[in-house]
Amino acid sequence: MNNIDHFGRFVSQAGKGLNLLLAIGIFCGLFACSSGEEAAKNAVEEVDRTQIFITKMQFADSQMKLGNIFDTVFHQLISASGYVDVPERNKAVLGSYFGGKVATIYVMTGQEVQQGQSLIAIENPDILDIQQDFIETRAQAKNLQAVYERLKLLATDNVGSQKELQQAESEFVMATARQQSLEEKLRLMQIDPVKLHAGSMSAQTIIRAPFSGSVAQIMTTTGQWLSESDPAIELINTSRFIVRMNVFEKDLSYLKVDQTVHIMLPDRPDLPFIGQISHISKKVNHQQRTAVAMATIAEGATEAMLPGMFVNGNVEVSDLEVACLPEDAVVDIDGRYFALTLLREEAEQFVFKKVEVFPGRSMGKMTEITRAEAFSPETQFLVTGVFQLLKAEE
Repeated sequence: MNNIDHFGRFVSQAGKGLNLLLAIGIFCGLFACSSGEEAAKNAVEEVDRTQIFITKMQFADSQMKLGNIFDTVFHQLISASGYVDVPERNKAVLGSYFGGKVATIYVMTGQEVQQGQSLIAIENPDILDIQQDFIETRAQAKNLQAVYERLKLLATDNVGSQKELQQAESEFVMATARQQSLEEKLRLMQIDPVKLHAGSMSAQTIIRAPFSGSVAQIMTTTGQWLSESDPAIELINTSRFIVRMNVFEKDLSYLKVDQTVHIMLPDRPDLPFIGQISHISKKVNHQQRTAVAMATIAEGATEAMLPGMFVNGNVEVSDLEVACLPEDAVVDIDGRYFALTLLREEAEQFVFKKVEVFPGRSMGKMTEITRAEAFSPETQFLVTGVFQLLKAEE
């Protein structure tokens, strides 16, 4: 075989190799183009996924609103917990001064009562003896007074003896003292001594309401024997509420009278109350390391309160200016927080962008936005309906 044949065979084989390389190159080029287009498509979808479109009709029908980040004053707060109560002078546990059988219970738990109203009748025959003693002593004192006055007059004219006068005076004073003692006993038994006479005596004494209010608890039943030390009925006046809160020892130095307290019933967060610190205990519980602070209620629908209800409180101790949004503008999604900013307004719709935000403290219905400098003052946020929109996009 000559050199020309060898050269021809080499060229033929080389041509086949070039064709193979060219085919591989074209395939790689096509794959690269396809991958680039797919990546670009995914990038577009990723961008689109952060955008939410709302028609202007939907926006109006759902009463959605736009708003900007704004500055407001947040208060440094001390957290405390406690319960609703009434002042001591507005509650009473009543019993009978004189023991006896419960004859009649005139009221029911929860019933409103007026000052002086009959609550419970106690019956005991010995009550008659006290009334009888009083009537007899009153009559005796009246007679002794007459004798004393007569002898005093005679002594002035040097007719009667001084010894008789002194004896009459002594007996009159003792009878008067006994009469006054029995009068006080009768008043404690809710019996008016002025109106008492032989024809008005009764074996019953009445427990009466010392103030207007409501019956909190009845601790006895009809027919039960009630001794002097037994509680019979609890009465409260809820015209004024206070809150007793336990404040930790570490926070006591920040606490002052007249500071504002934000009070909340855990089961009714929609009913906030505003109060003021009125008293701070000077003693720390050595086991719980807390002290009691009392607050009066200044604002709020107190008709939802009842004595004994558990409450949470936040006491304002200092002020701080922060950037914030309404709490409904920020949504927690799997531990990250997002809001919707207005990207653009078109003829028929609004286009919003889902952005991550970093909330701080909360006060009332506002949420602090940290890193607020990432947004311009003109950035508009959707402040209502955000939760439903973002949850629908998941």
